[in-house]
Amino acid sequence: MIQPTRIWRLLGKAVDEARDAADYSDVVRVGIADTAKRRGQSYISIMANLDCQRAIAITQGRDKGALGRLCSELKEHRRGPHEGLRGHARHGFKAYSLGGGAKMPQATQSVDSFHVVQLLMRATDPVRCQERRESAEKRRQLAGTKYVWLKRRESLTKRQLAKREELDPAKTHLREARACQMGEALQDVYSCADRKSAGRAPERLCSWMMHSAVAEMKSVARTLRKEREGILNWWKRGSTNSFLEGLNSVVQSVRSAARGFRSIDYFKTMIFLRLGRLDFTAQKKLACATH
Repeated sequence: MIQPTRIWRLLGKAVDEARDAADYSDVVRVGIADTAKRRGQSYISIMANLDCQRAIAITQGRDKGALGRLCSELKEHRRGPHEGLRGHARHGFKAYSLGGGAKMPQATQSVDSFHVVQLLMRATDPVRCQERRESAEKRRQLAGTKYVWLKRRESLTKRQLAKREELDPAKTHLREARACQMGEALQDVYSCADRKSAGRAPERLCSWMMHSAVAEMKSVARTLRKEREGILNWWKRGSTNSFLEGLNSVVQSVRSAARGFRSIDYFKTMIFLRLGRLDFTAQKKLACATH
């Protein structure tokens, strides 16, 4: 009977040898995102080649040093991160932006549009919850309206659309209604064809947020201003983390099937087996070890 630890050693060795032989010379645009190793406790960061859609580096954590560790891992496998990288799409707004210029001096950083919109939409629900507690009248107006605000206007049912029209900020002066308008304005910004047509629209939106009475939107505006260049570079490079979002679902299915992993190394091994697009045809050592 073969012990599980021996099987993991064989798999890990096969993955390491395949990665050492892998050709990363075509890496030009990379995307970086995080995913949970354990629910709400432990995270890993994944770097993927956006052009050929493969995982190329994985590190534990999503802290400030995660980007540096990913770049070091990529450099170890025949490709320095400073040599030819032209695009870097990132999942988050904080950790992955720190040190990006030093680690990837020639890469243009861009923030994925999905997460910019998500940042603002997530800020609207606390506004609704707080406003409902302010008076019985507001509680009555906002009762059962959570998805009226979170869904795009074209996705609303007739009943939900009628409710939103009833709670228009010009009629009710609800802060939640104004926050929702700001979310729609941000989505309109992303409907622009290119960076030039987007122009100063993000700054005008941030100015509106900062002069509003909605504290949560002011916090969002500060983040958007800090990340202005990364947001506008989304049009310049067209980089997107949509592939990484798909990877995340695969990674989580791997974790669920295994009922979790005791070791981060086992988790990384499985991710590279499923998503690394590695070539195992020359694994002679592994074949000999199993006989």
